[in-house]
Amino acid sequence: MSVLHPRFLEAEDSLSKEQVDQVQVGTYVKVANDKRTYWLQVVEFNTRGYFTGVFMEKGCSPFPFGAPARFHKRHILELKNHEV
Repeated sequence: MSVLHPRFLEAEDSLSKEQVDQVQVGTYVKVANDKRTYWLQVVEFNTRGYFTGVFMEKGCSPFPFGAPARFHKRHILELKNHEV
């Protein structure tokens, strides 16, 4: 089964540089596509502002729990440093 690659929207109110600098492996981030918002847990990041996360909500079809997704810091709506 292949995983769909979601297209995330740019956040209208971008996070500050200080907030984005807090994102690390294990941080939970909220991102959105044109249909709804999703919580992902960051599992990897690089210096160009891109992150890899996994979906942390069960039943968020068509993206199964634990499926990977790549996103940019400009896509982050909100972040939490603990489980959602």
